[in-house]
Amino acid sequence: MDVVEPTLVSIVIPTYNRAPWLARTIQSALDQTYASVEIVIVDDASSDETAVVVSRFADTRLRYHRHAKQVGMVYNHESGLQLARGEFVVFLADDDQMLATFVEHRMGYFERSNSAIVVFSGYQVCDDELRPIGRMEPRFRPGETLASRSLLDAALRRDWLINSSLYRRSALVAAWPRIARGGFAFDTGLHLHLALLELGPGIYGPWCDLVYTHHRGQISRGDGRLAHFDAGIRMYDDVLAFDIPGWARSLVRRDLAAWRTNYGRILAAEGRLSAARRQFFLAVRTDPGFRGGWTQLAMSVIAPARVASTN
Repeated sequence: MDVVEPTLVSIVIPTYNRAPWLARTIQSALDQTYASVEIVIVDDASSDETAVVVSRFADTRLRYHRHAKQVGMVYNHESGLQLARGEFVVFLADDDQMLATFVEHRMGYFERSNSAIVVFSGYQVCDDELRPIGRMEPRFRPGETLASRSLLDAALRRDWLINSSLYRRSALVAAWPRIARGGFAFDTGLHLHLALLELGPGIYGPWCDLVYTHHRGQISRGDGRLAHFDAGIRMYDDVLAFDIPGWARSLVRRDLAAWRTNYGRILAAEGRLSAARRQFFLAVRTDPGFRGGWTQLAMSVIAPARVASTN
């Protein structure tokens, strides 16, 4: 009787200056109960002790690639995808951890579905000392299969997190050329394109087996928050530049209008009222039916102090 070799899964860890967290991230990948994994670490020319941390792991499943100069978040992830040899790929953030059954759980669904392009779940949220903060559990049924429209909804609601997902590599390769300008928001752009390309369904698993670390060094927090909003706008614009169905265009435009409105509220809270009004105006121009944009635009004219206080 022939022995069937388990399918190789690539755990890609893109990293940049996260040495304090990286060791436990790598260890969580090495601790997987699934029999066939490789760990691919792609280092975006870190200036800290990243290389030293990686050198402490003597495991043949681990490969380390360091860029000679910084290439940015999107290309660093793409480099990991190019280096990955597995039929399935997960991107593990360099400050997060996966529980030991993360890959095994997801591969169980893939082994029963030849068409699924992704299996994802909710996740746990902890601080940088791994003290629990909360859990994010989308309201899907365990094992629910999500077709294109449901996947798009999940992406727009941010119920679908890149780090809690195991992807079919061929689907990532098909969608990746569309996300060149995504910047800090490339993960949401990737999911929107995966849904819109209708490459296959997604499957939701009920495990919460990713530990998402919340700390001040994240791009979407602190000083990087405004840059994150700018990147999000570019991401939405890129999605809308493609020929997509009318129903999908309406959903994406509504989400962009809400994104611009939230951006404007943050700008108003920082005292940048002129820039805030511009975002509110662009929100209503993007989707004239979005009431939130109209409300904030009106308030920015007649009660600007109130706009600044509602962030």
